[in-house]
Amino acid sequence: MPVSVDWGSQVITVPQDYLTFVSGTTYQLNVNTLRLTLKDLEDDLTGGMPYLDTHRHIAPITLSGTTYSRFIEIINDYTITFEDGFYQVNLSGANNNIVDVLNRNSVSVVANNSSGLISSDQLEYSSFQNRITIDTVNGVSGTTFPIGTVGTPVNNISDALLIAQGVGITQLFFKNSYTIASGIDLTNYELVGEAPSRTTLTFESGSITTNVEIINSSVEGYLGNIAGLTNCHLLNITETSDATGVEMNIYDCVFDGNFTLSSGLSGDVQIFNCKSGVAGSSVPIFDVNSSSVNFFVRDYTGGIEIRNITNGNIASLDFLSGQVLFASTCTTGTVVVRGLCKIVNNASGNPNFTLSNEVTVTATDVENIAAAVWDKLVASHIDSGTFGEKVGRKLLTTGKFIALK
Repeated sequence: MPVSVDWGSQVITVPQDYLTFVSGTTYQLNVNTLRLTLKDLEDDLTGGMPYLDTHRHIAPITLSGTTYSRFIEIINDYTITFEDGFYQVNLSGANNNIVDVLNRNSVSVVANNSSGLISSDQLEYSSFQNRITIDTVNGVSGTTFPIGTVGTPVNNISDALLIAQGVGITQLFFKNSYTIASGIDLTNYELVGEAPSRTTLTFESGSITTNVEIINSSVEGYLGNIAGLTNCHLLNITETSDATGVEMNIYDCVFDGNFTLSSGLSGDVQIFNCKSGVAGSSVPIFDVNSSSVNFFVRDYTGGIEIRNITNGNIASLDFLSGQVLFASTCTTGTVVVRGLCKIVNNASGNPNFTLSNEVTVTATDVENIAAAVWDKLVASHIDSGTFGEKVGRKLLTTGKFIALK
């Protein structure tokens, strides 16, 4: 139910659901928000236009470097009635005279006025700790301060975005898991989870994630032209953008599912210090999907399968240890693999797919090195002063190992 004005009796009625729930039986009314609502009612040609103004407003004033709060005064004999009930309303956002013009009932109204009240804009901003906190379990709906702060989280992303825009904050902090619905525009925002084990962000098809950074979360669903992922568990992800010249950076992430690029995407994907989170012989899949993306992998650990390099893509992969499989769908491109890595090349029959193995040490290489050392004939170690010569001499003369000095 909206705020209403009986222009004849000059009574302003404020319903309970217009207020911001705080806790228990306590609610909050931002008086400046009420002022804006009343101004809209006064401007209505079929409503308040012919009648006297309901209030007078004095905007915040800065004197000698200190900004003093706004003042809102109900005038012209208007009175205010809160919807009856056993609850308390704390007034905030401005000095005001609402208690003086109140039609009293069971509602308790607390003014919180102060002579010389300093504008709370900076204090409010600092309360957010540079992020809007979203908690679907313990949060509340609405956009009135302190909703969205650490102490009073908001429970939905639509209100969170309105709060963020109002205070100029671009980081959204998720206390628990959340599904980003189609049509939600997160362009240029930073999304931070409490931990990948506690926060899973699921992106529905049609959500807008241009230039978004995602940090410290498990991530799944549909992402379009994101800027980067850091310290995330990557579940099944489909990149949906056909943007050109993108630069997507993936840092310190665990690949737990399949990561599929959009076929129309072009630019660079860079993967730094990541690993497989798939146990056993199965591996996560990185599907280039016939896009024009070049990709670079640095310091990867574990297994990964690469599919659908078909567009002359250039890639290099550096492994700390692990296994890389190239699917038979890799037909046209140039790839360099380096590091301690087993290579399974199922695309070896495709003439336009070039795979270079530069200084790659495989498990077989390690076995061959060990065999080459330990199967070497004792008689071959003849260089004077070498460890091999000394071991060989002791064996030849004694027939058994003895301590060397």
